[in-house]
Amino acid sequence: MFADQPHDKNWCWSNFISQRAMLQADNVRAQLQRQMEKFEIELRSVSADNPSFYSNIRMALVSGYFMQVAYKGGERGSYKTVKDNSVRWKEKAKRSLSDKVLS
Repeated sequence: MFADQPHDKNWCWSNFISQRAMLQADNVRAQLQRQMEKFEIELRSVSADNPSFYSNIRMALVSGYFMQVAYKGGERGSYKTVKDNSVRWKEKAKRSLSDKVLS
């Protein structure tokens, strides 16, 4: 496991995981832990044997993606976010390419 051997490139390589991404995730976890301790919030972990273990992981991942969800709407090439209905544009290169295709 990565936590048992931090910074082990071989472990990451043999498990098809980016070492850089794992180090960033470890850094974020440490930051969250410090904030929880600072505000005296109880740290709770669920063992992998618990039926809700994988469900909790899926919910955490999906909740992070929710802020990025958008639907096509408004002017040509724009999207509106589900969260606050604000208009977002595609990248300039993609927008100019789609304008040429649509012309």
